[in-house]
Amino acid sequence: MRGLYALTIPALLLVANASEGGRERALMDEIESSVRLPTGAHPIADYGRYYAFDGMDKVRAVYLVPLVLPRSLRARGSRQDWVNDLPADKRRWEGRADRLPHVFDGGCMMVTIEYDIATKRFLRVDCNGNA
Repeated sequence: MRGLYALTIPALLLVANASEGGRERALMDEIESSVRLPTGAHPIADYGRYYAFDGMDKVRAVYLVPLVLPRSLRARGSRQDWVNDLPADKRRWEGRADRLPHVFDGGCMMVTIEYDIATKRFLRVDCNGNA
């Protein structure tokens, strides 16, 4: 009987983790299919899209246009040519909202989104400010 428990508990944990990833993926799909980006924003495919839970009932997202570095400023031997680590039209779920990227300037190079999960309403969809 002991062997049965040893197999069952890891299997349950695997199922729990898979369903959690499914929920996050579904929320990203839900947000992307219904968001209306502000006037002046790029098409959604131009952004690297970062998401995280902000409390239990909200999702915070940051859409950021990858900033391309000129060759002269790239680290020697680096194959990455953008500043942020997520290229255009890719998305990632972050562990915490405080780990989402932030830029203090740039206008619609960065869009911040807050989404209420229960009501399926956008609380905020704003371009970043300009200095």
